[in-house]
Amino acid sequence: MGAPLSIGDKIIGVMVSERTFDEPYSDDDFEKLKTFSLLASVELNNALSFEKLREANKELEELSNERGRKLSRTEEELRDKNEKLVQKNRQLNDLLIHIDEINESNQLLLAEYMHDDTLQVLYGTTLVAKSAIVAYEKKSENLGEILNQVFTSLQQMEKSLRRTIFTLKPFLLDSSDIVETIRKYAEQYKNKSGIQVHFESDASIRIKNNRLSLVLFQIIREALVNAYHHSKCHIISAKLEKDDGFFKATVRDDGIGFDYENSYSEGHFGIRIMKIRASSVGGDVHIYSRPGEGTVVEFKLPFNELSDI
Repeated sequence: MGAPLSIGDKIIGVMVSERTFDEPYSDDDFEKLKTFSLLASVELNNALSFEKLREANKELEELSNERGRKLSRTEEELRDKNEKLVQKNRQLNDLLIHIDEINESNQLLLAEYMHDDTLQVLYGTTLVAKSAIVAYEKKSENLGEILNQVFTSLQQMEKSLRRTIFTLKPFLLDSSDIVETIRKYAEQYKNKSGIQVHFESDASIRIKNNRLSLVLFQIIREALVNAYHHSKCHIISAKLEKDDGFFKATVRDDGIGFDYENSYSEGHFGIRIMKIRASSVGGDVHIYSRPGEGTVVEFKLPFNELSDI
């Protein structure tokens, strides 16, 4: 006598009962076998469901752990990005402070030029003009000579103003004379700082691009200012030349130098400004320095970046 054994809707076998004697099965025996088979099917279904539930819980746990790991990585990345953002903001703030210092330095420089040069010429012209008025009122014979002195003083004042503008804003004048502008600035820098400055230039260099002229002047000026404030140098050499398809400007000092590779990220905002200015015209600034070996600032620009060099 047999009864079906099933899992869900599928019959997976038959539960069979055999007697060891010849007495026939009764209906009651058959019902007992069916009940036992049904209970066995229920247990099999429960065991299978439990196994599926265990596997589902395991997958859920793995998924939860993976999501936890992803969330942890995301939080760590956010912390890193936030720290980098804070560092960038700090660097930007320091850079703005440095730019303010440069602007203040430029204002002081302008005031010095105006006071030491232009205003003195203007004052002298005023005195000569007063003499001319007195000579005119007295009908003096030397009026022409005095007026000629007034004219000469006005010419001197014009040259003084041109020097001031030419030094602080070279792009306002003919940019092709940027070499002479740098030469004059180097001479003024030498007189004011006490540092010996030697400047030389390739005679064939003629820069027609106003933007490049301004950037070139600003980079060289920044290099000289940095040398004055940090290098404790005695001699600076500056050079403009053409070199293997590049336009190159080099400023070299004999100062104390510094560990550029390890200290650049910690400050040196003058260097950052020079690099930003160089990149604005397709060029780059390279710094070579070691403690005790001075510093070299090199600005390079490929000729094909600007055809009018």
